[in-house]
Amino acid sequence: MLVAAVAAVAGAGTARAGDGRIEVNQACAVSTGCTPSDTPGFPVALPTGSYVLTGNLVVADPDATAIFVTEPHVWIDLAGFTIQGPNTCPNPGPLCASVGFGHGITSNPVPYTTVKNGIVRGFGSGGIVLREHARVENVLASENGGGVRVNDGSLVRRVRAVRNLGTGISGLLRLTTEGKAVVLVDNLVDRNQDTGIVAGEGSVVAGNLSDGNGGAGIDAFVGTQAIHDNRVRKNGGNGIRASAGAIVEGNTVTENAALGLFLNGTAAYGFNVIRTDPALGGSDTVNAGPQNLGNNLCDGATTCP
Repeated sequence: MLVAAVAAVAGAGTARAGDGRIEVNQACAVSTGCTPSDTPGFPVALPTGSYVLTGNLVVADPDATAIFVTEPHVWIDLAGFTIQGPNTCPNPGPLCASVGFGHGITSNPVPYTTVKNGIVRGFGSGGIVLREHARVENVLASENGGGVRVNDGSLVRRVRAVRNLGTGISGLLRLTTEGKAVVLVDNLVDRNQDTGIVAGEGSVVAGNLSDGNGGAGIDAFVGTQAIHDNRVRKNGGNGIRASAGAIVEGNTVTENAALGLFLNGTAAYGFNVIRTDPALGGSDTVNAGPQNLGNNLCDGATTCP
């Protein structure tokens, strides 16, 4: 009887949806806590379990994080709602200044977090920052210090990373040899102030559109990636940079401010369409040295570089 009573008290502040998932919303976040281990106020602390937003979360403190994942194996369904931080940018208009150190959702340092189906906007440090074996799908990350960052063994798919002040999507939690075997597919990365997409060793980068970012369109500076069937356009640096052992195939790379492809000498490329725009500062389409597998079209010529 005592055990049952304690269990009832521990679960008293937890509301569940009809399918058993734990509900997260502004009311429980600020007033009661959304889980037995969560205290009122931000961040909402989420231990192992499955969660669904039942309303928008609005964070006014620029240094506060909205959701902090405290244990592995957490599934978060945003259910079409928005996690909104204090940063806002006019649209259309210039990028705004990043304010504060808050995150929309972070799981550092625990792995195995899934986030899907909603919007994370306006956080100064980063929109979604997750550790190993994460999954991010069907999310808009906008007006954050950085859009989406994940680490080893993660999947980022059908994400729109738009007008963030750092990198749009990164498969490296930090600029080291982390981020191995990350899959970044079918994403839109547009008008971010820094690089569009960053990928680590052994990653797959496929089917993405990287357009109008301030740095490179796709930057894969740690080796042996497969980079294929992407459209990379009007970025402020190289179109695609790839390191040793990379295979770069079937991409359309146009009107970037530097080289179309900037590849390590042991990388290989084939079946790409590459066009530079001298008015943007670009000149050669491909640097000398990488292995040409053939069937490339470089500024209208079949001889590349």
